[in-house]
Amino acid sequence: MPIDEFLRAGLPAAVDDVRPDVETDLAMVLRRAGRRSRLRRTAYTVGLVAAAAVAAMTLGRVGDDSRGFVDPAAPVDEVQVLDSERGSADDPAPLETGRYAIPFLGAADNTPWGEVEVPPGWGQDRLLLATGPDLDPHLRRIELLKVTAVSTDPCTGTMESVEGGVTATVKALTKQDTMRPSEPQPVSIDGYAGQLVRFHVPVGYDIEKCWDGASLRPIGVGSSWASVFPGWTYRLWVLDLDGDPVTILAAHGPDTTPTELAELTDMVEGLHFAEPR
Repeated sequence: MPIDEFLRAGLPAAVDDVRPDVETDLAMVLRRAGRRSRLRRTAYTVGLVAAAAVAAMTLGRVGDDSRGFVDPAAPVDEVQVLDSERGSADDPAPLETGRYAIPFLGAADNTPWGEVEVPPGWGQDRLLLATGPDLDPHLRRIELLKVTAVSTDPCTGTMESVEGGVTATVKALTKQDTMRPSEPQPVSIDGYAGQLVRFHVPVGYDIEKCWDGASLRPIGVGSSWASVFPGWTYRLWVLDLDGDPVTILAAHGPDTTPTELAELTDMVEGLHFAEPR
């Protein structure tokens, strides 16, 4: 059969396929119209709700001058996380000013982190905050720790494990006569109560006779420890974090000025606890 006859023979069937079904098409048109109407009503309702919210916010600002105007272009107060690979005890890596989240070394993974506001002039020794190397006479340093052991004599560095809460940790710390401990004082940081103990290592202390000939180690943190040096004054805030004691160590060198010391104290006392990262 020639191609034109083949096409003509198939034309009636093709016409039947494309002939409109009036009832079916009309029902489809009505359904589409109904959907459009519902969408328009929904959009109108959402618009009314948004307009009401804007009006309420505007009226609230007009009626209460004590509230500051919120600038939508203002930067968000972002909390940064320290890079544990940056810096060292001899050469702390510089930090930009801002709020930083820091874990408590040696603590469980679900232990809250501390958020510290870091001013200009500070750097990091991995997960510790510091203004300079260990032997800088103006040094200031902050460490967040989970103390698991306390040395009976920081010079020999012999550790004894500590179990229990804040009271047990503080009791062990105040036995370190080498470090001239103060009487514990009650403190509170971000709503968590605890005790504060102050220590001082004499400037002329003969460090060469100690365990490594270069430092003292007063506290243990898991398999590691914190080191202190002659001339240092350091304070330990031991806090009860829902039954789990954590420690904030803040140390400073012998030539630290009152202004520098006040800044260090403000950083610790202004710490906030937050969810672990």
